[in-house]
Amino acid sequence: MTRLDSPLLAVSPNGEARLIPNSYEGIKAGLEEACFDFVLASPTAGFFIDDEGMLNGSTLNVAASMFASRPLYGPVVLCAAQTDDDGETLPPTDSDVRFMAALAAWWQAVVLNAAEVGQDVSVRANPDTIPPPTIVPMNEDEFEAWLQGR
Repeated sequence: MTRLDSPLLAVSPNGEARLIPNSYEGIKAGLEEACFDFVLASPTAGFFIDDEGMLNGSTLNVAASMFASRPLYGPVVLCAAQTDDDGETLPPTDSDVRFMAALAAWWQAVVLNAAEVGQDVSVRANPDTIPPPTIVPMNEDEFEAWLQGR
């Protein structure tokens, strides 16, 4: 199995974690068919996330938020921070998978224990408090440098 054939880890807001194929179709399935975007979570890991998770009432993904140190809503798919030279998604490191899986399992235990006593611990984004996007003006040279990561 090549590194590109290695699976990715999908994590639901309730802490359920599962391996998915490292493919566009696998990522879409891991995100419950949502349109997606990428966020950098650490120097070695990133997440594909629901592009509109904060706007569509998705639940806070506590495990992913803890991993990334920022609020992330809805399901996520863990992958490497960088792509290969051809722009293909790389799987996360084994240590990132173990860490994310542990966070997911701990959160899933909290969710299940809360449900046993009739509690709902889910948190949803308030679309009214989402800040507007920031417009960053760039000339053509600056934009080209940004595209090339310089």
